[in-house]
Amino acid sequence: MAALDSLLWLRTGDRAAAHLRCFQSTVSRHSRRCFQVFDLGMEKRAGEWWLKEDQPGLKLSATPLLQ
Repeated sequence: MAALDSLLWLRTGDRAAAHLRCFQSTVSRHSRRCFQVFDLGMEKRAGEWWLKEDQPGLKLSATPLLQ
């Protein structure tokens, strides 16, 4: 989760790796595993990673927090 969180926060694998003091490939591998587990999708826009627009799993998991 730390790899995915850092990737979302810092927007690039290189920055996330520097923040976590690991290799970019480690960030990629761990993030990819989170994508599979949580059924998420990301896309690269202008060299930065973003969650895809339609993420029903995230909306459902956030609903109880908003109530």
